[in-house]
Amino acid sequence: MNEAETRAEYIDPALAACGWGVVEGSRIRREYAITPGRLEGLGRRGKGLTADYVLIYRNTKLAVVEAKAWDEAITEGVGQAKNYANGTPMSSLQFMEILFGKPPDFFKDEAELRALWCEPATRKKLLEGLTEKGFGREQLTEMQRMIDAEKSDLFVVLAHVAYALSPLSREERAAMARIQIMTHFNDKQQAFLDFVLAHFVTVGVEELDQEKLTPLLRLKYDSISDAIADLGGKADEIGRVFAGFQKYLYEQKIAAYAIRISVKHRFWLCSQASVFVGEAEVFWRFPSGTQPHGERSIGQIPVAVRIDTD
Repeated sequence: MNEAETRAEYIDPALAACGWGVVEGSRIRREYAITPGRLEGLGRRGKGLTADYVLIYRNTKLAVVEAKAWDEAITEGVGQAKNYANGTPMSSLQFMEILFGKPPDFFKDEAELRALWCEPATRKKLLEGLTEKGFGREQLTEMQRMIDAEKSDLFVVLAHVAYALSPLSREERAAMARIQIMTHFNDKQQAFLDFVLAHFVTVGVEELDQEKLTPLLRLKYDSISDAIADLGGKADEIGRVFAGFQKYLYEQKIAAYAIRISVKHRFWLCSQASVFVGEAEVFWRFPSGTQPHGERSIGQIPVAVRIDTD
């Protein structure tokens, strides 16, 4: 299959399926002249650079597509495309601004964004303000899809676009939060918060809205009165627990813990080690006779473990 056939049978349909030339404001320019060609004298020019496709959205050139015959390597046209595009990558913020407009300035830095997002009341106000400015849940969800972060929550859209932070999945956030929950809450509160985290991982950040507290309590317990009795006898305290634990979901990610465990045996015979991460106790089990050194994990957080024997 030659280049023209590859364009007609594969590239053109793929671009149309993605909305190019279909969605309002999008255009495809074919055989787009990049440079006119080198002057060779006597009014003649050499062959100029021409891109097979240039993708344009709202009068801004976003991408270059270089076509090759079907049987050529997929990397064959990469150098040409980069050369045509002047080798200048577009940042996530620039790309999102072209597609959706400039995000409003509701927070001055990453720390303020985290602080606003981890409180149900301020998160709600932030989302309402974004909606009023044209950045509602529909637009944020579309951005989320574009950065392959469907398993993350909407916080990562704002953090990624504004500060180029790598998306962290809801499951990873829940694993990190559980470490802090073990330290700051009693056993019955931990059981309820673990239930809440399971819903957060499955559904999303909307499960952390203050309005969801009562439905979650009804799902977990037979009645609200049973929930209050199990969790300490005070409704307002349950509300503080529900709102207060959320800050642990949005703390900056800790890259790793280094842990050294000392045991009083020449040979490794015990099958379980109990260690503390901060103030949280974590258990690992090791088969008897193994060397329990190396990398382990708490959720998705890598942990360097070393056992000293004497």
